[in-house]
Amino acid sequence: MSQSFQKVITLSAALAISQGVVRADDRSDMFVVHEWGTFTSLQGADGRNQEGMHHEEERLPSFVEGRCGDGLAHGDAKCADFMPEPKSALAVTQKMETPVIYFYGGEGQKADVTVQFPNGLITQWFPAAAAFAPKIGQVDAVAQGSMTWQVDIKGQNEALSHQVEDGNSWLYARDVDANALTVGSSTERFIFYRGLAQFDTPFRVESDPSGQLRIINGSHEKVPAAFLLGFDGQKGFVQALGPIAGERSLPGVPTANLERDTYLKTAQRLVQSSLEESGLYKKEALSMVKTWEHSYFLTPGLRVLYVLPRTWTDRLLPLSVKPEPKDTVRTLVGRIEVMTRQEEIQSLTAMTKALDKITRFDMRPWGRLQEAKLRRLLTLSRDEKLTKSLQQALSLLNTCKDFPCR
Repeated sequence: MSQSFQKVITLSAALAISQGVVRADDRSDMFVVHEWGTFTSLQGADGRNQEGMHHEEERLPSFVEGRCGDGLAHGDAKCADFMPEPKSALAVTQKMETPVIYFYGGEGQKADVTVQFPNGLITQWFPAAAAFAPKIGQVDAVAQGSMTWQVDIKGQNEALSHQVEDGNSWLYARDVDANALTVGSSTERFIFYRGLAQFDTPFRVESDPSGQLRIINGSHEKVPAAFLLGFDGQKGFVQALGPIAGERSLPGVPTANLERDTYLKTAQRLVQSSLEESGLYKKEALSMVKTWEHSYFLTPGLRVLYVLPRTWTDRLLPLSVKPEPKDTVRTLVGRIEVMTRQEEIQSLTAMTKALDKITRFDMRPWGRLQEAKLRRLLTLSRDEKLTKSLQQALSLLNTCKDFPCR
């Protein structure tokens, strides 16, 4: 049988599974690995990624392991490994969030899985890793991260070892037909990891004072799908941009005229469809949009979501699985929080009026983006008093007990 014909059979079987014609576990002879994940950045009106993206708001289940150790909030500014200074080797411009790796078939096998992160560090993970670098307490740059897991592949119906409370987004990632994986006494549906990074992709969003947006793909590789989304807390909009090659100009930010429920259903449907087109099974695509329902769709603000070309994913996160799967699907979604020129001007004006007491300016609506937005405004300030006030606001972020700060 020719290799090309074998490939057709493999792709046809995967397509049948994704469309629900057969279940993933009905093809026990197919050893398949699927992965989905997302990473988040904030870009100013000039399309440049901003520092200060190491903060997080949603806590992971207590059984998840991390670099910060017990008693510290994993991944936030209080972690001993991460106290970033501007322009330092520890500055963070990308938050790598919730990649999960699924296994289909291969029951009874052992598998070695290694993820390399050349421009970042893996900060949280589950199940336990067999090895990782750099060692805890020996981080001198957000770079050269890696992690290896050695898992036993179990059946699909194997009991999972950790209970998670109702409503926790961890449950959505479990709602697939993948095999269970065991490491020691822990059994889970997937390998999970999360990290911090410094990297740029060729994809950026620029805006000008007139309100025009420019979506720019500076690569020769086409971005398969992109979406512009906005939500004001009550209403929203979603605009499917389709594949992006080169530049795409938009006359302005659309009006948020869809009621919350209509907007949410529309956005979920469009994004889920693009994830399935990337090769994810239907349940995987659904689990991804449900996991990120709040952050993607219901967090106030303007953002662009885009599906990375596979080659970008493989460069950012080289993956090795042994034994080698018959097929590997990796879908990474970039999430750009957009700070438009209008928002920058409005924020600078409001902060200028609050010079006598910076806490009068309520930064809570910015959520975990507070530091990144303040750092962007610092680059724009031409007033000495305003610059000092912005620096004062930044210092508050490392002293407040709760996040986001007031």
